[in-house]
Amino acid sequence: MNKKALILTAVVVVLLAVIGGVVGFVILPSLNKPAVDFGKMMSDIKTTEFDAQASVKLGGAALGGMELSTGMGLTGKLDMTDKTNPKIDATLDITKIKDLISTFMPADGETPLPSSMKFLVVDKFAYAQNPTTLKWTKTDGSSFANTFIQTTPSTTPVIAPKITKTGDDTFNGKAVAIYTIEYDKAQLNKTLADSASSLAGGEASAFTMTFDTLDIKLKVNKDDNTPAQLTIGGTISMVTSGQTVQLKDLSIVLTLTNVNKSVSITAPAASQIQVAPSVVVPTTDYSDYNF
Repeated sequence: MNKKALILTAVVVVLLAVIGGVVGFVILPSLNKPAVDFGKMMSDIKTTEFDAQASVKLGGAALGGMELSTGMGLTGKLDMTDKTNPKIDATLDITKIKDLISTFMPADGETPLPSSMKFLVVDKFAYAQNPTTLKWTKTDGSSFANTFIQTTPSTTPVIAPKITKTGDDTFNGKAVAIYTIEYDKAQLNKTLADSASSLAGGEASAFTMTFDTLDIKLKVNKDDNTPAQLTIGGTISMVTSGQTVQLKDLSIVLTLTNVNKSVSITAPAASQIQVAPSVVVPTTDYSDYNF
């Protein structure tokens, strides 16, 4: 695969992952109000099928005046019956990233970027499927499992949003209540800045992110009080090493279905697994050198 294409892919994935991190560690934990106790909703979920779709339009000085539209999707199923041993079966759809790359990076004869990637986490092992051979590479997946195990209280400040019920509807054949969630953007952005500074050891961070606009809606199933769909839209400005990237028309839609229904997630057959090669880091013996 073209090295520039690989770098661009990594940048887009990281940008969307950063946004996902903000949603997961700043926004969602704050939704613990009597009307919408999102934390309890999530802790009550043992199994679910999910569909997460993200799209964004990138612009700003860092891209030299270009404006690029891209996104990605993640679908699959999750089993958290045993939260010390979570299981996931998911497919990452990067078709939009692939299309973006092809618009200004011609094919160079190298291995093309796949449109999707499948992965599993079962019994604390991670499996990634080669899209060409369909064989699975097996690696340690304990770091994924550890993200579901809270050993210490979160130090992220909880921001109190304004939660307003705006109506009722039917979604995926079920009655839902619809809520609008509003944040004080100044307070939210200060929290993000403080978090970035903390990660930078108390110094001013080379990376900052601010929400210029933010629109959040949540649909909750009335029958069992489980989240049905979370929609986030807005505009974000990112500054890294003095260069600005604007994320316009941001859209993140997370849909959960068959919550707490039976799911089956199993490891690939042994004949389909190849163990990832060990990475040996070369070392140098400096004992004969005089410093």
